Amino acid sequence: MHAIFIEDSHFITILLWEQVPTDLTVKLEEQVKEELDQRIYLKYVPLASVDIHVQYNEVKQELNQHMRLSPLVKQSLYYIRKHYQDPDLTLESIAESLHVSTVYLSRMIKQELGSSYVQVLTNTRLRAAKELLQSADLSIREVAERVGYDSQHYFSTTFRKSMGITPKQYKQQI
Repeated sequence: MHAIFIEDSHFITILLWEQVPTDLTVKLEEQVKEELDQRIYLKYVPLASVDIHVQYNEVKQELNQHMRLSPLVKQSLYYIRKHYQDPDLTLESIAESLHVSTVYLSRMIKQELGSSYVQVLTNTRLRAAKELLQSADLSIREVAERVGYDSQHYFSTTFRKSMGITPKQYKQQI
């Protein structure tokens, strides 16, 4: 089962469905985001054996954090979520698209999120990789490429450092 949580200032909408092909999940989330006003917070969640209330509480916590962010950091996060698959995505390219300096953008991201740009990008890529590993029949190399890594070795090293296990072990546990 999969869900998309959509929350605006008045209500929460949860869209549920049984199955979505893995390669469509990211595209689906992007299309829904583009259709909705950017003031609405959206979160796509695969609901494996996890209680929907737990997922909802996690989304609610993210929403509360999201609502406290400056427009600049919100736009940066949106840009990262939209372009994380690009291996050439840099802080400089985001700053340029938002017409601010890289130093200022870096400082704002660190101040408001408590993480550096590199950590935010890495977490975004690894979250997407976990979804692909859970629901797709893709090789580790294909997953790495789809989430923005040029090197399978670097992807595996980064994944293991963050998760404590390799992508292959993670996939086998599912």
